[in-house]
Amino acid sequence: FEDRFKNEKLRVEWTWNYTTSDVKTELKKGKLLLSGTPKGDNPNVSVLALRPQASDYVYETRVANNNQAFKGLTMYGDAKSLLAWGTEGNRLILKSIKDGKETVLFESVLSVEKPYLHIKVQDGHRLNFYWSEDGKAWKKVNDEILDFGDLIRWDRVARPGLLHMGEENQPAEFESFS
Repeated sequence: FEDRFKNEKLRVEWTWNYTTSDVKTELKKGKLLLSGTPKGDNPNVSVLALRPQASDYVYETRVANNNQAFKGLTMYGDAKSLLAWGTEGNRLILKSIKDGKETVLFESVLSVEKPYLHIKVQDGHRLNFYWSEDGKAWKKVNDEILDFGDLIRWDRVARPGLLHMGEENQPAEFESFS
């Protein structure tokens, strides 16, 4: 699957967390703008995700803007159980949210405005995290493969995708997803 966001509408393969967020998307000049507002007492998390077709795969994106909202890749279980690999301001952050509790697993100062982000998945729940300045030379951020098996719920699979956490007026912009 690859989306360069050149169409007038989102591709039909995308799903979103409509039960917990009013997700707002806009396709504009080859970029996807993603934001939203929470429904009820849910956290402010907007997600576009895909159903994985295999247990071993990689997925990546290029973040195309810099603001105070968190934006990047996710492995999404639900609004209170997910992982987030992305940027916020000038920081590169990997965090896990389990039962609504956030744990930062990696953080560093970002050296470029538009980083590429990459996640390698094995067995559907064991993950490695990478970032790149140019989309070619990848830097791995975790020493050991991280197990996120707890994101898999009895009634659904954890889904890879794009994530925005923040105010609706500070959308995430993405140039691509594959």
